[in-house]
Amino acid sequence: MGLRVSTGILYSTAMDRIINGQKDLFEAQQGLLTGKKLNSPSDNPTTFTRVSNYKNMKRSMGQYQRNINNARSYLAHAESTLDTVVNHLTRAKELAIQGATGTLHTAGMNTIAEEINHIREQVLSLSNTVVPGGSGDGSRYIFSGYLSDTATFDSAGIYGGDSGTYQLEINTSEKVTIGLRGDEIFSTAVTGNVNIFDTLEDIYDYLVAGDTDGVASMLDDLDQARNQVSNTISKIGARQNRLDKTEERLETNLLSLESFISQDEDLDIAQGAADYTRAQNALEASISTTRMMFEILNSI
Repeated sequence: MGLRVSTGILYSTAMDRIINGQKDLFEAQQGLLTGKKLNSPSDNPTTFTRVSNYKNMKRSMGQYQRNINNARSYLAHAESTLDTVVNHLTRAKELAIQGATGTLHTAGMNTIAEEINHIREQVLSLSNTVVPGGSGDGSRYIFSGYLSDTATFDSAGIYGGDSGTYQLEINTSEKVTIGLRGDEIFSTAVTGNVNIFDTLEDIYDYLVAGDTDGVASMLDDLDQARNQVSNTISKIGARQNRLDKTEERLETNLLSLESFISQDEDLDIAQGAADYTRAQNALEASISTTRMMFEILNSI
């Protein structure tokens, strides 16, 4: 009876040793297959939790990077649009100077007036620039504030947007304003600004009327129109620089996170191969020892 109990205990112990050996061999094999020393929470609960937190931070940073790319695209589109507006206003100034000299006949004044009118139409069209990403047809007005599905200006130059400005989160507790209000750029929402559409329309009227003094009186307003658009372009440039600096910090932080994750998670292949060989030898030794033990017991 005592011999049977002892044999049972020996058998149970031997089988536990073999099962644990198989488990160690499997884990070593998994490490080599995945290249990871951390494959489940049970491998090292504390380290697994830490790595999970690192990966969550990495995902957040990835979203910040996508927001930065979206913001950069949005601002670049706005900058390009406003650069074109400045070019149109520069041309309008050249034409207005010609019209103010008093050397042109009626036909010449009318020709200049028609070009001024065309410039007004072009600037009005540019003020209603859209970018992809909105509702309806998939686009939104870039200068309409939060009312991005509403035309920024109507044909009379009346602002249809609101005072809201879009912001995007580009880092922890850090946002950048990407929205631009058309009334602050093209109209008089900012003190000292002029209404660009009214300015161009007045120049047109003076040219058609042959009023050179009237045309001359609008030159300062044209300068102000160009300045207020150029000031917005400068603000866009400052925001783009901020995006670049934030992106650089994110890239540095991401590299650090990836290094931390790698240290905790990645397997040293040479060490993994050694662990596999050691587990394999240990298992084979356990099986061999168990076989010999039971051969001896069976021979008694």
